[in-house]
Amino acid sequence: MRWKIENEGFNTLKNQGYALQHRYCRQYFTATQNYYQCMQIAHLINQLIEHSLQVQTELKTHKKIAIKYLWLTLMQCMSMLELPDDFVVTNTKIKYQISLSKR
Repeated sequence: MRWKIENEGFNTLKNQGYALQHRYCRQYFTATQNYYQCMQIAHLINQLIEHSLQVQTELKTHKKIAIKYLWLTLMQCMSMLELPDDFVVTNTKIKYQISLSKR
């Protein structure tokens, strides 16, 4: 069972939008290791957000919206939007909670 879980995670990182390749740095193994660990953290955050109550209710209310569409929209907003410094400072002091949905 552990082998299956590891293979599914690696397959997701390789084929479903993360574009994991075998070698990113041929000279320094530590750089490759750091990049892979950052990618795993991003995948973990992605899974938490996808299973959050807010995203799941959004998907249930709008039947034609897919997870991929939500992520593409979020990436477009993040690339086009420039946040003022005071907004960033005030919002980093606010505590947020992600509620996971019950399946």
